Amino acid sequence: MDDIIVYDSLMRSNIKPAEKSMIGSWFDKVTGGKLAKYDGRHNMSINADHAINLMQILRTTLESGSTSFALGAVHADMGLDLGKVPMDLTLGVASNVVSALLSGHEVSRDFLNLGTAGVDCFAFRKGYEWMAAKKAAKGASPAVKMGNTKISGESDDDPIVKVAKSL
Repeated sequence: MDDIIVYDSLMRSNIKPAEKSMIGSWFDKVTGGKLAKYDGRHNMSINADHAINLMQILRTTLESGSTSFALGAVHADMGLDLGKVPMDLTLGVASNVVSALLSGHEVSRDFLNLGTAGVDCFAFRKGYEWMAAKKAAKGASPAVKMGNTKISGESDDDPIVKVAKSL
């Protein structure tokens, strides 16, 4: 579709018609004859393609975000490790296996998004643990502790924080 967009801009440009024709012939050869069928009415499909892509982005973002939110809530409530089994990684791997098994089915992508979010959550936790251990070995502490709800620069001397704590 991108080649049609380039061709369309060429044809609408103020290049001399003879030069447009030469470039158009070359372009038609390069694209394998697609342009011979082109009638200049591609704008509707481009807009539809963009709308479909936007909806896919929204769908993927909501699936990934809600999965990560749920994993964060579970982590705060009871932790993500059941004994030595990391539940976020287990969810991720299981969802990716289901996605592969359902390959070609419309829900395959949903399971892939779930799996990606689970593996991402696990990788984030392990990356944090690795860097925190590395800093601890040097006598430093991580910039942010997991579960820390303080905003950068916030102190306990803040009058609003004092009032909120006294409630």
